[in-house]
Amino acid sequence: MNYYNKIITSFSNEVTLWSMDVKRVQQKLDEISVPDRVKQSILLVKQGRFTFDPPGFDGRYGELKLLP
Repeated sequence: MNYYNKIITSFSNEVTLWSMDVKRVQQKLDEISVPDRVKQSILLVKQGRFTFDPPGFDGRYGELKLLP
């Protein structure tokens, strides 16, 4: 099972993950076996610590950059 499936299975669905409190998400992520960098990336996005650089345009996706 890949990390995405493992995380989504733990949270039941993606909407639950993104709507849940940051501390509870961190607790649930600590309970499953995924790399720390994956956990940290999810928490940074939940905390709004990201940007898109360059931004998307003309049907192209922007590049996600995580902020420290």
